[in-house]
Amino acid sequence: MTTALSYQPTDEMSLWWLGQPEAPTLIGRLEFISTLRGVGLRYDANWLRHGFALSPAFDLLPTGQALGFQQMRVGAQGTESTLKNAISEHSLFGLTYDEAVAEIARVVRCVDGWEQHFKAMGVSSSDLQQLAAQIDRPFLLEQRRAW
Repeated sequence: MTTALSYQPTDEMSLWWLGQPEAPTLIGRLEFISTLRGVGLRYDANWLRHGFALSPAFDLLPTGQALGFQQMRVGAQGTESTLKNAISEHSLFGLTYDEAVAEIARVVRCVDGWEQHFKAMGVSSSDLQQLAAQIDRPFLLEQRRAW
């Protein structure tokens, strides 16, 4: 009798910066994300401490999908699209909890002014309506207001 084997990834893959080949620097480790059948990068704390920062537009999508989850893992609850999840692994971004709270508050203030800014930049009324359906949908708006 043959037993079917299922693949359970156990290997670890690391990402290294080789800008100075004689002194490679660990950037982070790739992790298997079983729910998405993909990988996520968990940054090394030392890499983050020395000035590395994510691009401000790293997780932006050019189209509104309103999926209710992120396309990538954003915290301890995986792809859950909540501020609580986003702050859950603040230390992986080289931030203390208080620094992460301050950063989220800064982003919330910025996002709360999106419509006035877009109007001032000449975005059409129809585009504003479409954007509002994404940016200010109840699930997200309630989180911002609660923060």
